[in-house]
Amino acid sequence: MGAPSKEVRQAQIKSAFTGRWPPDFSKLSGLGFDSVEVSKSSTVARKADSRDLQGKPYFFCEIEIRKTSVALRYSCPFGAQQQARQLRATLLFLRALSLVPGLKADLQSLCRLLLPAIEFSEQAAGEPYEFLLRKHDILSAQQRQAQIERQRLISNAERYAYSCSSLEKENTILKSRVRELEAVSDKQLQELLLEWIASHQGQLNIPQFCAAYGLPAARCEEGIAILLKQGAIREIPGKFTIQFQGAQARHFSPTTSRLQCLLHSVSKFLPFGPGKASP
Repeated sequence: MGAPSKEVRQAQIKSAFTGRWPPDFSKLSGLGFDSVEVSKSSTVARKADSRDLQGKPYFFCEIEIRKTSVALRYSCPFGAQQQARQLRATLLFLRALSLVPGLKADLQSLCRLLLPAIEFSEQAAGEPYEFLLRKHDILSAQQRQAQIERQRLISNAERYAYSCSSLEKENTILKSRVRELEAVSDKQLQELLLEWIASHQGQLNIPQFCAAYGLPAARCEEGIAILLKQGAIREIPGKFTIQFQGAQARHFSPTTSRLQCLLHSVSKFLPFGPGKASP
């Protein structure tokens, strides 16, 4: 259940002051205003009757007093409560005006503001007590339901916030793990790939290789691309051929022994080439 729809209404009356400006507005604090801001040109008194789930004023009343005018601005719900809301705003407006010294209001503009509220009061006074009581019960039930729904939304928001926090922690852990997996240097990756290719007769099963060394597939692809670019390996259909400096490229077939494959894979890192004895 969302917050009820509302509109913002406003009215203004002409006024004048017989004393100095600004007058003493200290008595306005006794009406329950949340703030009274006084400046050289105007004074604005604000009061929030209720707030939304984010804590922002929802039903509010604002009175702005200037040297030549006084304005009333208030929020009003759509539906049957409009007149009651208008009556409460008008009463607060009149109480505030009565506490401002030296203020003289224009009678006609004041009457236009007061008449709707007085007419509503007359209508309400003529209604049977049972009808008013029933209406009060309905509004009270709606208020209780709104409070229950508000509490439910708050609980959901807290639960979602906790879930988001847990997901953020998990995401941080996973990012750290990815960085660890990607921390294998290019040189180390090339050595691992050459050894694998040599020991598997030229075959490179990327999922198996990645599972064996705990590397992501993308990182494996990067290593293959580096070796191909350097000319360290050459790709043939279904297999790879390892290139040796100063020797013809050799393809490791299934008949090649594992020891020979390993010797050829590490020979490029030794001070003597393949087939040569150590000095």
